Amino acid sequence: MAMGDKSVRDILNRVLNAGKDALRVDLDNVTISTEGAEFHMEVNTNKETDSMATWFNTAKDGSGTDLQPVVDADGHVQVDVLSLPVSITEYDEDSGHNSGDKGIQLLAVRNDNNTSLADTDLDYAPIGVNSTGGVIGAGYDETENFTWFKEKNPISQHHQTSELAAATGQGDTAGTYYDADMDDYKNFSLHIQNTSGATGSNVYTVEASLDGTNYIDVTSDWFGFANVTDSDAWLEMNTVCVAESIRVKVVRSGDGGSTDGAWNINLKRLY
Repeated sequence: MAMGDKSVRDILNRVLNAGKDALRVDLDNVTISTEGAEFHMEVNTNKETDSMATWFNTAKDGSGTDLQPVVDADGHVQVDVLSLPVSITEYDEDSGHNSGDKGIQLLAVRNDNNTSLADTDLDYAPIGVNSTGGVIGAGYDETENFTWFKEKNPISQHHQTSELAAATGQGDTAGTYYDADMDDYKNFSLHIQNTSGATGSNVYTVEASLDGTNYIDVTSDWFGFANVTDSDAWLEMNTVCVAESIRVKVVRSGDGGSTDGAWNINLKRLY
């Protein structure tokens, strides 16, 4: 091959780097000799050599440089970790704040109308804030700019209503009792609906206990009369009730076997 005005380097560049189809060989496998204006190149394809990985960053237009990876002493490939836009400092628990501390901004969405920011269950969603930057929680009222909280057993209802007794077909009895717990309650009222029947008589009294076991009759002390007999009644305890529990006692007599006595007793307790 005539060298002419071309140097060995020019010729090798043309042979070994002629574009995407260039012949790529390890130079340890190439033997070059010259004689006058001629040079000879011999490629030994049988020579055993170590292979070298090459990483390519060649652009589409052919520009760029082929690079070889760098490894550490253990042969692990070394890589660069991309830097964040700002320098981040780690802080220990309970570290004090200093002006100028840097960190990653936790972004939230101002949501004045409290519209949904989540589409499908288990999808990611942003945190919503109000016009002053306060985090919006469940029950947020955008008009009043505050959050409602719902209680599991809401004392905000101020009362609890229940049916204490619903008895029918009753005959003579020395005493039937219907009790109610007064812990956490201050006041109560009782509504008695009475059915005496053809010949029988129903007598109602109220008893109270401090231990839930031992009761005494408090009808006269609390309501000003000894009992309620054969009539409907409304009994209301307006002062604070310090009893642990109360109970209504019903005594039926003179039934004569008719068993046609009946009563309904409803209780309302106030917190």
